[in-house]
Amino acid sequence: MVEGLIREIEKRTNIQVYERSIMNVLGAVLSSDDFWEIVDLSEEPLPLVAHTIDVLRKKDYIRIEEGISLTEKGRKLAEDLGVSPIKKLYCRRCSGRGLDLDEFGEILKEFRKVT
Repeated sequence: MVEGLIREIEKRTNIQVYERSIMNVLGAVLSSDDFWEIVDLSEEPLPLVAHTIDVLRKKDYIRIEEGISLTEKGRKLAEDLGVSPIKKLYCRRCSGRGLDLDEFGEILKEFRKVT
């Protein structure tokens, strides 16, 4: 089932596609109906995401109306593959920027004195 999708997407993109790639896109679609957020959440290359969505749409796994969503057939595929929605977890301290604020301790002390 997934092998045919993989081959079709690889033909279109010249990018190595894995079952996990399709699972990542499906999980992202379960999480958002916005194309750019799906690209971000899936953590897959833009062309791969775009072509995966198009192939899945043509095979009736995805519908595109006001946003992108899975059809019943797509939900079944996601369930069969064990796919769940993707959640982006952001550090509250650094707002997801990956900065360790402890490194800026002295600067923060000075800033607090001045303000």
